[in-house]
Amino acid sequence: MPPKQKHKNRLTLIRTKKALGQKQVALLLGHRTADQISRYERGAKLPSLKTALKLAIIYNLPVRVLLYDYYNLCVDELRKREKVLKATESGFSLANHETDEATEFCTYKEKLKLPVVKEQDLDKARHHIAELIEARSNKM
Repeated sequence: MPPKQKHKNRLTLIRTKKALGQKQVALLLGHRTADQISRYERGAKLPSLKTALKLAIIYNLPVRVLLYDYYNLCVDELRKREKVLKATESGFSLANHETDEATEFCTYKEKLKLPVVKEQDLDKARHHIAELIEARSNKM
């Protein structure tokens, strides 16, 4: 029997940044224990679509950010399928559907929205932005 596939995700990171415990998230989702949340966070189990959408609502982030590894797996599968379809000249391309996750997800964005921002957080945000700009200019 093959080992279960683990998918990396940001669920633990985001939950802790939101100052929520596993039990709190479990109760919001209607679970009696935090066991299922632990399985999601370890990547041992993927949440159902309904649960993934609820997590996106709780954390106020897109599902593709929460479950980035699985999202990227889906993108890869679609890219492979796209190559097959191009051979049949269907004309469909995923190029217009791409998103730059780095520009859409930044934990510093949340910190900068706070009424009082620590100088240390501003420095980290500046550094992060500089890295994003450098990465972007290297792509061009």
